[in-house]
Amino acid sequence: ATPAKKKTSSSNIKPTGSVEGQNRFNYIFRSFVQVISQPAHPVCLCIDDLQWADASSLELLKTLATDKVNSSFLLIGCYRDNEVDNGNHPLAKQIQNMEEKNVHITKISIGNLDESHINRMISDTLGISRRFTSSLSKLVHKKTNGNIFFVKEFLTS
Repeated sequence: ATPAKKKTSSSNIKPTGSVEGQNRFNYIFRSFVQVISQPAHPVCLCIDDLQWADASSLELLKTLATDKVNSSFLLIGCYRDNEVDNGNHPLAKQIQNMEEKNVHITKISIGNLDESHINRMISDTLGISRRFTSSLSKLVHKKTNGNIFFVKEFLTS
């Protein structure tokens, strides 16, 4: 016969509704970030593709960004601005909400590479003079319109 398993209570935390559960999670996660980010050991969290983030994730990021207690935490969010319109997208609304709460937000727009940048990149990569790589750079720019992702894919294919 197998011995009976002893039932143990893992905690006194009671199940909650979805809003309460989300608030509890945000509070616990914010507390965790406060503990691990100290002046001697600051934390930088970089999240890409925020244009696809769901409402709960955006709310968590707002909780972290509006935390006045933690000055040793930096949040960097990246998104494709051509996929986030100026008012209707959830991310645009959340950014506006954070700005209204006086969260310091620095926006840096990164455009496509021009032909000279592509030429410099190809020249540096191949270790040869730019005058020898200019015709390839023109072709790459024409095919990719300077989109760095497409440039990389074009050159490695």
